[in-house]
Amino acid sequence: MIKQVRQFYQYLFIVAVIGWQFQSYIMQLPMDGLLGTSYLLNYMMAAAIFVTLLKLKNKHVDKLGFISLVGTLIKFVLFFLIFDPLFKEDGETTSSEFAIFFIPYVCATIIETVFLVRILNRQIN
Repeated sequence: MIKQVRQFYQYLFIVAVIGWQFQSYIMQLPMDGLLGTSYLLNYMMAAAIFVTLLKLKNKHVDKLGFISLVGTLIKFVLFFLIFDPLFKEDGETTSSEFAIFFIPYVCATIIETVFLVRILNRQIN
């Protein structure tokens, strides 16, 4: 289990750093501020969800997919509670503002999903 967590964190960290740098460069945004907060929150949530999935894999292997979906729901709730009000201060949410949340969200969710599939495949075999 420790090996899986370490490997997950390594991939998560590498993708977060590369994505953060790349998105900051492409969108011409400072690395701190909302972009940094978005990456930090999305990747901290992904790490917490993954550890939760690992802890529950032996007792509730048949429910891991649903637990993962609940984690995704929590991330969206976080978006609507934290980021959406900030983005709507000017009355609308632009596509670049949406990308500040959505790109880190998608990257973290893909990594979570890949590692969840690995866990489930090992449980089946």
